[in-house]
Amino acid sequence: MTDFFAFRKMITPTIIQIAFWIGVVATVISGIGMIVAGFVSFAQFNQENSQINGLMGNNGGLQMSPVSPAFPFFPSLTGGFLIVTGIVQMIVGPILVRVGCELVMLFFKIYDTLVEIRDRPATPGTSTATEAPHPG
Repeated sequence: MTDFFAFRKMITPTIIQIAFWIGVVATVISGIGMIVAGFVSFAQFNQENSQINGLMGNNGGLQMSPVSPAFPFFPSLTGGFLIVTGIVQMIVGPILVRVGCELVMLFFKIYDTLVEIRDRPATPGTSTATEAPHPG
């Protein structure tokens, strides 16, 4: 317990591992949500197209389809874009979360290695880190 309060034992690596799994779950759930939104967009587009084709719409055949900011002139592509983006997010998202967590963990690995080097007993004939270099 004294190591904890003296900051000799790091708790951040454990927190980073928890954050990694939370990030993976969040990216996968978000990807699934995008896929579902894509299928809903397809269903809305097909339903409104059937109304246009069957009844010619209620304003002279100029009924608007669901439009997304990504594809304002091709509303039928919105669903496909969301589905593909959701699949890509489910694959690439966890990888990017892992890379980010590994970059943070790298600092702790470097620290551990430096502590090992500092605590290593000096062998005869080698210089220690505390000696000043010879001006040469």
